[in-house]
Amino acid sequence: MEPVNSLSQVLSILRRQMSERAGKLGTQSALSLSRSAENTPASAEALRDVQRKVQERIRARDPNDERRQSKAVRLFLEGVFIHEFGDSMLTDPAFYMLIDDVQLAMESDSGIDQTLRRMVNELSAQD
Repeated sequence: MEPVNSLSQVLSILRRQMSERAGKLGTQSALSLSRSAENTPASAEALRDVQRKVQERIRARDPNDERRQSKAVRLFLEGVFIHEFGDSMLTDPAFYMLIDDVQLAMESDSGIDQTLRRMVNELSAQD
């Protein structure tokens, strides 16, 4: 599978998860972020940029770390959130809790977890 296609697939899943989580949070800003993410199509060029940035961060991790997969997924989620919603997310105190929640939900679904693993492996292996 083409890496950009894998990213598109995971990004679609992530947007769906964001919508669900934003609805549960009940905050107007979270809901507006969710809506803007769903209505903003990601171009192949933008996905390649996200891919490159996330790939650099994943490759910088210790390949022998037994938690590498989980850390790589987290790096991916951080990269996508920042890409989709801007650097201002970094100053939101709930940002990392939101990532925890979305990551847990995605990894709890065996199909999504398998897609995440495939994507991380692709990002780790590419030159």
